[in-house]
Order: sequence, then structure tokens, then C-alpha cells
Amino acid sequence: MHVAFRVALVVASAFVGVVAQAMFADRVASYHAELLTCAAALILFVAAADLPGKFRNKRQTQGEEQVSSSPWERFDSDTPNHIAEQKGETIRYQHGSLFAQRIRLRSKSSGNVDAEIWAIKLYDRSYWDFGSDKRLIVGRRRPVKLENELNSGRLRELFSKVEHVLCIGLVSNAEDQDGKGENLSLDRARRLEEWVRYSSVMLDQTTKLHAVPLGKALDNQKRDDPEEQNQRVGVLIGLKSENPLLTLPILIDQMMPYINAEIVRLDRYARNMATQFG
Repeated sequence: MHVAFRVALVVASAFVGVVAQAMFADRVASYHAELLTCAAALILFVAAADLPGKFRNKRQTQGEEQVSSSPWERFDSDTPNHIAEQKGETIRYQHGSLFAQRIRLRSKSSGNVDAEIWAIKLYDRSYWDFGSDKRLIVGRRRPVKLENELNSGRLRELFSKVEHVLCIGLVSNAEDQDGKGENLSLDRARRLEEWVRYSSVMLDQTTKLHAVPLGKALDNQKRDDPEEQNQRVGVLIGLKSENPLLTLPILIDQMMPYINAEIVRLDRYARNMATQFG
């Protein structure tokens, strides 16, 4: 039961007890008074018994994150030297939820993990306001406060393990009718980089941040259709390489095709990501 309802029951049962004693103070049919008083006491017990737990659980829910993840699974296609695997994580916390896809490349010869990537779609169902590089919105055009959305302990843990964070600037096909998609894509990438740089997830100052504009989406969509909104989502990608031969351009080239379409189809934009680090 809701806490407020329990409090109301407490007050009501106390009132019933007081009235009962007043009504039968002359001891007329005294058993009625005892019965009524016992009933009030029972209501009081039921209503108040779990109040401390309710308040305690409420505090715990506000302060704790819930992380649900799928087991590692192997992709059907591998690279020449590596086995590619993935798992999904949903991070639920006070301000909402994030979806992260973890991908790793294991050496076919040694079995060691040579590289890992975390692809993160910012906040549930959020996307850039049409034509804007300043506002991420969600649901009924509610602005996302990214300083809160990035306040995630699990996200801090993941980002503490990466060497590079790519802040992806995406523009929908419908936004590029005036040919300004390239500029908007760059502005969004830089805005994400700025937000991430000064957020609580960036604990390691050696982690390199990159603003990565991918330009406009290639698939035609009408404005404000769900598919069009998905073309302008906020995406962060963290990368880590344990193999010096896997430089950043090679790592991006090998791992980007494995990013789940639930995050975004990064191969369906005007610019290629790997060539920007050549």
C-alpha cells in the first residue's frame, strides 16, 4: 500500500479507538467497547507495521542502481584473427535508464581479450530536438538534464576502463533539407563531448574524448516519425585495446559493424567513422 494510505489508516484507527472509549465509558455493553478497541488496534498494527520498511525501501530505491545483463554470446561472423562476442546491459537508476552494448574481440590463437567496446544509447527514448544542438528531449518533448542522466555509478565504472570515448554527432535525413547537416552533426558531437567532459563519469583524466560527426542519415524518413527520431539519438562509444597492433582506426573499423541496431545503425550515415582517425 502507498505510504500516504497507511498514514491515513493510522489516523483513522486511532480516531475509532478514541470514539469507542467515549461512547462506552459508562460501561453499557462494555464488550462492544472492547471489541471495537481491539479492531482499532488491529487496524493500527496492520497500517503501521511496515512504515519503517516503506521509508527505508524508498531511500534505497532512490540511491541504488539496478543493472540487468544478458550472457555473453558469440556473433555469427568473426574477424580474421578474433572471435567477436557481445552482451547487453540495461542500467536503471533514479533519473531513468541507459542501454549499453558490450562487445569484445578474443584472440583466436590465445583466447585473450584484445579489445572491448561499450556502445551506449543515452537515456531511454531520448533524441536531439529537431534542428538543435543544445537540447536532448524525451517523451513529450521533456528536456533531458544530461548532468543528471550521466550520474550513474555503473557508467562511471565502465568509463574508468576505456581509453577513448567517442561522442557521436548524428543528424536525421529530414533535418538536412537545407544542406546544413554537416555543421549540425559537428555541433552535436562537440556538445556531447562538452557534457561528458564535465560530468561525473569522467574520473580518469587520461581518457581521450573525441567529437565524431557522422553527418546525416542516408535513409529517407519523415519528420517526427519514430524511425526519424532514432536517426538523431545521443550515442557514446567507449573503446579499449589490449593489443598495440589494434590502433584506434583499425579498432573502429573492425568493431563498428557489430554495434546493435538497438543502439543505432552507424553504417547508415554520410560519413565513415574510421576514416576520421586515419
